[in-house]
Amino acid sequence: MKKSLLILAIISSQAAKLFGQSGVLDPSFGTGTPAGTSIFTGIGAGAFEQGMAIQSDNKILVSTGNGTGMGRLNPNGTIDNTFGTGGWISVPPFSFGDILLQADGKILAAGRNTQISYNDLYVYRIKSNGTFDTSFGKNGRVGDSSIGSGYGHIAIQSGNKIVFSGSLGVKRLNMTDGSLDATFGASGFVRMAQLPIEPLDLMVDPSNGNIYLSGITKSVSHIAIVRLTPNGQIDASFGTNGVDSLNQKATGLSVQMRMAMNSLGTIILASEYDNGSAIGVVCAGFTPSGAVDNTFGTSGQTILSWNYTPGYILFEDLSLSTDDKIYLGASVSDNANPANQTDVNLQRLTANGQFDASYTVVKTDINHSLDYIQALKVLADGKVLINGSTSGNELVARYTLKGAGVLSGSNDAFTVEMLPNPASSNARLQISSPYPTQASVAIFSMDGKLIRVIGKQFSIGLLPLQTDIDISELASGLYRLEICSSEHHQNIMFQKL
Repeated sequence: MKKSLLILAIISSQAAKLFGQSGVLDPSFGTGTPAGTSIFTGIGAGAFEQGMAIQSDNKILVSTGNGTGMGRLNPNGTIDNTFGTGGWISVPPFSFGDILLQADGKILAAGRNTQISYNDLYVYRIKSNGTFDTSFGKNGRVGDSSIGSGYGHIAIQSGNKIVFSGSLGVKRLNMTDGSLDATFGASGFVRMAQLPIEPLDLMVDPSNGNIYLSGITKSVSHIAIVRLTPNGQIDASFGTNGVDSLNQKATGLSVQMRMAMNSLGTIILASEYDNGSAIGVVCAGFTPSGAVDNTFGTSGQTILSWNYTPGYILFEDLSLSTDDKIYLGASVSDNANPANQTDVNLQRLTANGQFDASYTVVKTDINHSLDYIQALKVLADGKVLINGSTSGNELVARYTLKGAGVLSGSNDAFTVEMLPNPASSNARLQISSPYPTQASVAIFSMDGKLIRVIGKQFSIGLLPLQTDIDISELASGLYRLEICSSEHHQNIMFQKL
């Protein structure tokens, strides 16, 4: 009894350390090397914007960024051969960027011409089996050069409208057939001449249909947000005459901006910026009324650092978790290690824009070459999907959270990892020991009640034992997992989401 109380006291005293976490590649995902990745050789992935969407059946749609078009993966990262031709659809010389799902399961994708001499931007609609929906526009696509060059962005408004933006402005399409909605803006358009910014990203508030554009102010090249009413008029009630800007200047060359809205209605904007001597990344918060949110970061913004010597930083995407934490992805080169060239990088901020001390910066060298992240999405279970490229091939990877764990007992007889931690349904347990032994593994409640015996006679040694455990029936909360042999024991705490 005293021994059990001592263990609980140790665990309780270490509770603040429980959630020290970092992102690690999820070995249960994909078929590539390293484990946790799917790499598709010959599927082009160039320096063009890519997108990603998750279907209701958890299948993963990815756009490749240079003419291959789009592919669909099963939830475990293998290719879904029931989609298109062998899992892929192709639209050369166009590439897909943003991917959205309609309520009926049809797929919308923003496309651009990869030939630099052409400025055409399109919206494509694709059936769930990977064939083009010929009832939409002409042979499944709508567009031309009227909306501008650069990257096109799309958003669904009110369930039956498609808002489409490019460098020359915004227009709205009827979802039924892709026809131009003439009630929007001026005869269907909001042209750049009417806007105080050059638009680079688009977002629609699902609660009221308001449209947000982020971009660069025309006069001083500052990073800014503009709000339009649902029908495409400048909303003067937002910020100052419809616009609010950061005191951060953008280069205007290949700047990437991304927006998201958290559960409180705060607008999160991340962008590359130019401080006069180097290009970095800034993440800012804006209130629903359009003011810089001074409770976010430091005076409304956080300047991101990758904690090593960057040769360059290419910001790519942001995504919010269910608890409003902010994940940001960038492709970064490290001057201190030029052999790796470019690596995939992830950072996490708290909901109020502070650096999340419980989450270490993730740096992944996939192939000792050019590794790029182009899109990321935080899943409901806390795992993170990325879409990008490695050595010119399509890369899709999944990260899980590795919990720090809390140790107890008189020595470090066992090395124990549980991935992910926290977990919602299934987790992988990995145990090793420098002393070959037989051990039991069990789950206890925090008050010492035995919940379940995982195994009684596991053979554990230098070669890690791996076993999957189902915790879906556990109530949400904290639990203790105990590993015991005849001479040694060790505990970790884990959280059931």
